[in-house]
Amino acid sequence: IVVAHPSFARLGDVESFIDQRISPLLEENAIYLCWETFSGKRRFLSGLEGIANFCQKRKWHKACFDFSHIHEKQEKILEDIDRHLDLIKIFHVSNRITEQKLQHLPLFYKNADLDFHQILKFLKGRDFSGGIVLEYLPQYHSYLKKDAQVLMQISGGQNHPRL
Repeated sequence: IVVAHPSFARLGDVESFIDQRISPLLEENAIYLCWETFSGKRRFLSGLEGIANFCQKRKWHKACFDFSHIHEKQEKILEDIDRHLDLIKIFHVSNRITEQKLQHLPLFYKNADLDFHQILKFLKGRDFSGGIVLEYLPQYHSYLKKDAQVLMQISGGQNHPRL
């Protein structure tokens, strides 16, 4: 799995390059290219819906869902994930406080927007077995070990999901 940020461009300007140059390399090497979710119109892929539309007919193109880059309410996020879980190969998990424009916070950060106990149980209930990456700002790296342990506890073991 390779994760890429969609750059600032129009899809029409990069689509043929991706299809002619990138997709054959992915196929030849059996590598998934996961496009990371971002909100906004300036990137050539925007949000999970945009990525889903792009990946529909491209076997080796999938999604990386990053919770800090999608500024929806948790209920909407879970609906979107449920609808496209077969497309998502990896999650970048961290919390956020949208009102203060804070992102990449620890999962269980006080007064954060998302309830990761509920989100992780949701993923476990859907048998998600892809990768999960804890993605925190450097000043919060001291939380990584503890949060990884909670993540493993909720997920039920080392093989589900992959860290």
